[in-house]
Amino acid sequence: LTTTTKVASPKQHNYRTDKVFGDESVLGYMPKKGESVFFADHSYDIKKWIAPRMEVLSLLNKRYDIVLIEADGSKGLPFKYHTERDPVVYDDATAVIAVCGIWGIGSKAYEMCFGDGRECIIDKRYMDEYLRDSEGLTKGMRSNTKNLILFNGADEVDSSVLEMLSSLELPKSVKGVIGSERDGSLYGTI
Repeated sequence: LTTTTKVASPKQHNYRTDKVFGDESVLGYMPKKGESVFFADHSYDIKKWIAPRMEVLSLLNKRYDIVLIEADGSKGLPFKYHTERDPVVYDDATAVIAVCGIWGIGSKAYEMCFGDGRECIIDKRYMDEYLRDSEGLTKGMRSNTKNLILFNGADEVDSSVLEMLSSLELPKSVKGVIGSERDGSLYGTI
């Protein structure tokens, strides 16, 4: 587990990994089968660690079955409109997973969506727009990557939100799942 930009320090957030590395000493470590490792470089900001050099990541790609790279955060909000410089998805990525917190549905955009200062309500119309906007939820997904959206927080919303999500039309190259990271459950697919 790593990042292409900045990520919360493992001293600030529990990544639930077996090992944590904050420098290139990770190159001297050989992971055991089934072991998970967090690696990012220390930065001057004690709350954030930064992306490792691409050359180091390329070496590590050969040692792990899965390299999960966080490409863009939303400052703790359930939705985000991206800027021209994010998300930073590496060219050799094989899959892109977008995550949004569906507990924000029904609220005003400026309250729940980083980068959207509008007064409008996050509803089906909003979600349809959000899925198709070039700076929206599917930004960074390409035709040569496996693309998935996790609509997270199904345990926190009522059935009308789940029904609305099930009626969304995702772009052809994108699959969707409705689930809950908190309780580890899958509620449906789109």
